[in-house]
Amino acid sequence: MLVEGGGLLAGALLAADVVDRIVAFRAGMVVGGDGFAAVAAHGVARLVDARRFARLSLGEIGDDTLETWTRHS
Repeated sequence: MLVEGGGLLAGALLAADVVDRIVAFRAGMVVGGDGFAAVAAHGVARLVDARRFARLSLGEIGDDTLETWTRHS
């Protein structure tokens, strides 16, 4: 299922452990704390508890970067 939404939905899906793939765009700009979080808090207290993903692909679309990640086994 493809899901596109904000940081709250992304955090909820990660907390539910139902994310198999991440497709993410990055741009050459820095917004900082004034922007919107890509992923809201989802209960990761320690780095060792964070869900791991392995990069499948890396590409460019114009000036932006497109990365595709899959769940790390």
